[in-house]
Amino acid sequence: MWARTFRALGVEKGDFIPLYVPASPESYSMFLAANAIGAIPYYQKLAITKEALNEETKGAKIAVVFDAMWNNVSDVFKQDRFKNIIVTSAADSMMFPLKQITKIGSYFKNKKENINIPNTSKYIWVDDAKNIAKYYTGKYKVPFSSNSVAVVTTSSGTTSHAVKGVMDTNEGVVSSLTAYISAHPEYHEGQRTLTCFPPTASTSLNTLQLAPTLTGGTIIFDPRVDTSLWYEQVMYNRPNITVSTGPVWEKFVRDLELQEGQAIKDDLSWADLFILGGSGTTPEILDYINSVIEKHGGKSLEVGYGFSEVFGPLSLTKGDIKSKDDSLVINVGLPLPGYKVGIFDENGNELPYGKGNRGELWVKSDSNMHGYYNKEEITKQTTIDGWIHSGDLCEIDNEGNIYYHGRMKNNVDISNNKMYLFDISNDIRDKFKLHDIFVEKKQLDSKESVLNMYFVQEESNIEDSKDLIQRMDNYLATMDIKINGYKEFNGFLPIDPTTLKPRNKDTEGFIKYRNGEMYEVSYDEIKLDTYIEHSQKVSDKILVK
Repeated sequence: MWARTFRALGVEKGDFIPLYVPASPESYSMFLAANAIGAIPYYQKLAITKEALNEETKGAKIAVVFDAMWNNVSDVFKQDRFKNIIVTSAADSMMFPLKQITKIGSYFKNKKENINIPNTSKYIWVDDAKNIAKYYTGKYKVPFSSNSVAVVTTSSGTTSHAVKGVMDTNEGVVSSLTAYISAHPEYHEGQRTLTCFPPTASTSLNTLQLAPTLTGGTIIFDPRVDTSLWYEQVMYNRPNITVSTGPVWEKFVRDLELQEGQAIKDDLSWADLFILGGSGTTPEILDYINSVIEKHGGKSLEVGYGFSEVFGPLSLTKGDIKSKDDSLVINVGLPLPGYKVGIFDENGNELPYGKGNRGELWVKSDSNMHGYYNKEEITKQTTIDGWIHSGDLCEIDNEGNIYYHGRMKNNVDISNNKMYLFDISNDIRDKFKLHDIFVEKKQLDSKESVLNMYFVQEESNIEDSKDLIQRMDNYLATMDIKINGYKEFNGFLPIDPTTLKPRNKDTEGFIKYRNGEMYEVSYDEIKLDTYIEHSQKVSDKILVK
C-alpha cells in the first residue's frame, strides 16, 4: 500500500525520503515500501537543527513527519521545494475506538502546544495517504541492483548537533542481519520484541525491527523513550527480546526490587534475550543488574557493541563471559561472524592482543557502510583501504574479547598532554569508590574548555558531599586537572537513552568550592555547543563572571 502511495506521489528509484518519525508500525512499513520501489528512506536525527535538516533533505520531493514534533522542523518542511508532506501520528496504527480517542486527545494536545500543521493539499495525513494507493495501478517494485543504497541512518558517534547520515547498501544490511541472527538462536517464530528507540539508530532498526521480521517474530512498538517508563513497558508487554542502555537497565532492576510482590508480576522467566547496548556501564553495576535479573528468573544481560558505520551490532558476549578482574570497563564480547577487527596506534600499526594495549578499533566486513550522505571528505577519512576507523579506543584480550573504553575525541589537553575524559572518570570512580561518574567537556565563548563532573556515591560508602568534592579536587590537582562544577545524583546517573549522554544540554545545578565557600555554576548557550559560564556565591548571591 505505501509503495503504491509513494509511486502515486511521484517518488522514483533513487529518490531520498526524509523520515522525521519515532518507531511505529507505519514508519516501519514506509521504510520497507521505499526499499521495494528503489527509493532511499533517510531517518532524520530527532534532535537535528534547522541548518542541518536543510542540508540533509536537499533534493527530496516528499517527507514524512510525526505531528507532535512538527514545531521542531516546520520551518524546513514548509518550504516550497517539498511537493508533499505526509503527516503521521500516534493514532495511525490503532484500532477503533482507541484510534478515535487518541486522535481527539492529540488534537487538543497539539492545540495546547500551538502545533498547527497547515490545512492545505500539500499536507497529507496517513489515512488520506492510504487512499491514494487505491488510484495507482502501475508497477511499483523495481529489480534488484547491486550496491544500491537501501537506507540512511544517523551516526550516534557525533556531537550533539553534527549530523552524519550513514548510507547502507542492501548487501550490507543483509550481511549484518545474517551475522547477527546466526549468533542469536533466541530469534525465531513467535518471539516478542519490544522497540522504543527511534529508527534513526541502525542498531534499533537492525535488532528490534528487521531481525524479528526476518525470523517471524512479533514487534511491539512503543515510541515513548523515557527511562521512568521502561520498567512498566517491559513488565506490561513481556517481550522475549529487547535492548536498552546500561543506566536504563539499572533503573529497571531498582524498580523491580521496589515492586517485588506487588501488582505487576515480577517473574522474568519469559525473558530470553535482554541486551545492554549503546551507553554502557561499569563491571560492578553490570554484576548488580545481572544478580537482580537472575534472582527473578531471567537470564543475564547480553552485552553488545557496534556503531552505525557497520549497520549496528559488531560484537556480543555469550553465556557467562565476564570482564577481567582488574578491568575498569566491561567486556563487550567477541566479533560477530564475518567481521575482521584490530586495534591500531596513531601511526596505523596494529597492536597485539592482551598486555593492556589500547588503540583505535578498525573493522573490515561486508557490512561496512557505503559512505556518509553528501560528505565525501569525512567518508575518505573514516573508510581507508576497506577498514572503518571507528574513533573508539578499545583493547582486545588474548581470547579476542573487546573492551570498549570510550570515544577518542572525548579528550582534553592537560599540561600539554592528552587525557581521555573516560580515563579521568574511571580513575576517580575506582579511587573514591563511587557508584558511577561521568566527566563532560563544555566549550566556552572564551575558547576555553571546562570540565564538569556528574557522580553518584555508592550506597554503602556515603560521605559528606562537600568533603568528598574537596578530596576529589585535591587529588585531581596533583595531575593539573580542574573540575569546573560538580553535580551529584542519587541512585544512578540520568543518561538520556537517545543521546546516550547525561543530559547533554544540562546547564544548571553544578556546584564548586573556593576557599571553603560554595558557588553555584550555570551556563547560557549562546550558539551551538558554545556557552557562557556564570558562577554565583551561594551565601550572598554575588555574581562572578
